[in-house]
Amino acid sequence: GCRLNGSNYRAWLVLRLHQISKELVELSTRRIRVERANDWQNAFNKHGRGSTFERAAIIAEDIYDRAAPIPDSVPSPERNKFLHEVIDAVDRVMEEIGADLK
Repeated sequence: GCRLNGSNYRAWLVLRLHQISKELVELSTRRIRVERANDWQNAFNKHGRGSTFERAAIIAEDIYDRAAPIPDSVPSPERNKFLHEVIDAVDRVMEEIGADLK
């Protein structure tokens, strides 16, 4: 087989990282924009005194915290689902290129 070296390897690696990035952007768009569309609408329907804080709370808690939860020491179904979706996205690219992350 052909071995990659120097600039060829860097170009190959950049392309692979771009593929992973593209998968993660698609995942993020679906989870933050598409799946949370009703929450976005709810946030932007707020008006009047205190609405800025109410809107900010909706965006932080109902949209970002649910769409892209940060894993910590306490597992939750939402955190696990997100983590597994990220793993699946990376695995798809790794499978396409015949690589293994072990």
